[in-house]
Parts: sequence; structure tokens; C-alpha cells
Amino acid sequence: MITSNGSSQPSASKLVGEIFGDFQELLRQQMALIRTEALADWRKTKEAGLLLWVSVIPLACGSLLFAFMLAHLLYWLTLPADVEQASLPLWACYGITGAVLVGAGAVCLVIGWRKLQTVNPLKGESVQALEDNVHWLKARIAGENRLEQDETWTRRGEFRSSTES
Repeated sequence: MITSNGSSQPSASKLVGEIFGDFQELLRQQMALIRTEALADWRKTKEAGLLLWVSVIPLACGSLLFAFMLAHLLYWLTLPADVEQASLPLWACYGITGAVLVGAGAVCLVIGWRKLQTVNPLKGESVQALEDNVHWLKARIAGENRLEQDETWTRRGEFRSSTES
């Protein structure tokens, strides 16, 4: 395109329009990436929550069996000496069953808790990239149009000279 002064450079308004169009497309792509990361985090949270809820059932049953075990242990300890005993007292049976159930519940609880700790929706790369782009755009609007070659952006959008490192 040749302008009225004879140069073949595009007009400033066209350049600004193209820059904002590119920025809008970049934002659309980053929002899609954020949505994908949020869905992945939601999936992880659901899996962890399911494991945590599943762990409640065996933990509750095991605790109930331990309570029965203690009652039967008290009964067994107070039995007269002339009563015939089984090879494995009833309280021991309750204790073994309760221990297995509590163990299974504890394993589910630990796995669910660890999985839940891996979920951090604000630490995604797309969120950090979006923050970087917003800070860059703010700097461009504020008039800091050029970066010197020895300066780089930090994650917070601040300038840092490579000589400061």
C-alpha cells in the first residue's frame, strides 16, 4: 500500500488494529488453554474426592468393629476360669477384621489426600503466560515500547537487566 507521502508503510491505525487483533487471538487461545487446565484440575479433584469419600466407609466400619472388639475383650477378661475358650477369642476376630478395614480405609485416605495436594489451579502455565501478556500490554500502553537487548521480563512483569543477575 502506497500512502500519500509516497512510502509503502501501512498506516498507524492499521498497525494498531492488527496488534489488537493478534492480542485478542492470543487471549482466546490462552483462555482455551486455561479452560483445558481447569478441566484437568477438576478431574483430579473429583478422583481425589472420590477416594476420600470411599475411605470413610472402611474407616467407619473398622472403628465400629474395634469398639465391638473392646466390648468382647472386656467380656473375655471377666469370664470365669472354668469356661471353655475358643482357640481364637471373638474379640480377636473383631480386632483382626477391624484392622484390615481401617488399613484399607487409611490407604484410600492417604492416596486421595496426596492426589488432592497435586491440584493447584492457579499454578498452571497458561495462567502465568496470561499474566505475562497482560503485563507486557500494560507496559506497551504506558509507553515502554522497546526493550533493550540486555533486559528481560520477570514473571511479575517487571524489568530486570541481565547485568543485575
